[in-house]
Amino acid sequence: MQFIIFTCIFVISISSFTGIFAVSHSNRESLYQPLTGYLSYSGTELSKQLDALDNITDMIFSNTTIQDMLVLNKYAIHNSERKIAQSGIYSRLVNYVFDFDNRGINYITIFQDKDIFSSSTSATAKLPDDIKNHLIEIGKNNSGATQLVTDYCQEYGLFLVKEIYEYRNLNLDNLGVLLVNIDLDTLINTTVAINSPYENVSYFLYEGQQLLYSNNNFILHNTDKLATNQQNGYKIINLNDSKKNENIFAVYGNVPNQNWNFIVTVPYTDIMSTTTFTLKSVFFAITLCVLLALIVSSRLITKLLNHLELLTQKMQQFGNNTYIPENSPIDYSLREDEIGLLHTTFDNMVIQLNHLITENYTNELLKKEAQIKAMESQMAPHFLYNTLDSINWRAQVIQAESISRATIALGNLLRITLDKRNSQFTLSDEIRTLEYYFTIQKLRYEKRLNYSINIPDNLMDCEIPKLTLQPLVENSVRYGLEAISETCHITITSKSTDDTILIEVKNNGSSFEENLLEDLIENRVLPDGFGIGIINIHKRIQLLYGEMYGLYLYNIFDKDTGEEYACVQIKFPKKISRKMR
Repeated sequence: MQFIIFTCIFVISISSFTGIFAVSHSNRESLYQPLTGYLSYSGTELSKQLDALDNITDMIFSNTTIQDMLVLNKYAIHNSERKIAQSGIYSRLVNYVFDFDNRGINYITIFQDKDIFSSSTSATAKLPDDIKNHLIEIGKNNSGATQLVTDYCQEYGLFLVKEIYEYRNLNLDNLGVLLVNIDLDTLINTTVAINSPYENVSYFLYEGQQLLYSNNNFILHNTDKLATNQQNGYKIINLNDSKKNENIFAVYGNVPNQNWNFIVTVPYTDIMSTTTFTLKSVFFAITLCVLLALIVSSRLITKLLNHLELLTQKMQQFGNNTYIPENSPIDYSLREDEIGLLHTTFDNMVIQLNHLITENYTNELLKKEAQIKAMESQMAPHFLYNTLDSINWRAQVIQAESISRATIALGNLLRITLDKRNSQFTLSDEIRTLEYYFTIQKLRYEKRLNYSINIPDNLMDCEIPKLTLQPLVENSVRYGLEAISETCHITITSKSTDDTILIEVKNNGSSFEENLLEDLIENRVLPDGFGIGIINIHKRIQLLYGEMYGLYLYNIFDKDTGEEYACVQIKFPKKISRKMR
């Protein structure tokens, strides 16, 4: 087995190495496609950044404070009003610059006639007047829409211009021109950092053939090799001059919603170094996994074979009738794997077989004993019935009605007790047996014995083991009347659910010891005649219906009478007797 597993691991390892090298040489194209996707997405991200900047200009345009301050400044009479307006506009513009500093905003300026409101006065001052006038003219001529101005990208950066007019009173008076200056370095670097797994990335941005942005002068000097007119896709380009020879991986794309094209380049050595590192890492990982697999599989197989060998020994010992589960050298009961299941199942099977063998042997002994007792009990029952009939006849002659009733009850009770033919017994039969028994006992105890039976009629046809209640009632009569000189009250009641019947036999004058039934079953208390009867009834019910049924002994205290009652509860399933169907 070990040789087969080791051979399989070796074959899998060789196949893995062969497959890796074959894939790395024949499918290098698959490496370029994800990288192209990464870098091409920078165009989409750049478009999103521009859309966000457009939204910022709209936010500034619709800012109520800026609108109010511009109106105040435009129609101000006193210098104090102008100062308030200038201070309010300046603070709002500075807040916007700081709130959106990750968008590459250099400064924000609003031109209103001859007044200039700027988050950076010095930066605005560096802008030539002709450029300012050109930008203001573009903003006024664009009907309130935001205009992206790329004419001065190389020297002054990207501009967004927008006319601001008073919109709240619907008079649409011109309040000025908004100018937002964008640092392309910050904007491009943010975009590339999000979408590139490499650090040495060069970015070139074009509007048609006009270069808007570049961050690598060496590559820029080889513009002819970049093929700026190429559309989407990728290309591997060799750049060389007297000082440097380099291969680059160039990705071409366009910026959505803008007439812009971009070229993103990555040194080819960076790509190949990543590939080489990946191959080495995979080779090392596979080698390590193979070694670990060999070590772990060797240990697991050894342990598995040891457990299987132990199971084989158990089977051999069981075949020789020498195996005892309790003497197993390893306890598998807490293990939930297949090995534990095998050993536990085998041990349980052995225990059950030993139990069945012992139980069958015991049952055979009990059966023989029962047969002997049955033979002894066949001592002319007709003679006994004839004798009772004679006593009844004589009692009627002398008009001894109580003796006659007791004699008839005793005869009926003996017929039920000795009848072996009727195996189906109902609650109605059991109650009739109790009536016969109480008739006999009333002759002896008269008014000292009082009883009541409250069983609903709908339960009378339900099945119950024969002579279940009579021994319990006999115990109530015996112990209840012995302990007190007053009247002994015996109450028999019942309640039921859809599938269970509970019958309670309760009497005053006596009580049960705590945990009496458990002590009798565990032989902690030696049973007398009553104890044996209790155990027999309890075991007979459990044998017939299962361990969830049986007897329950307890005491209750009646606050109304101030007496303690001994109670026996019988629980058995609710079944209609077959003879009543």
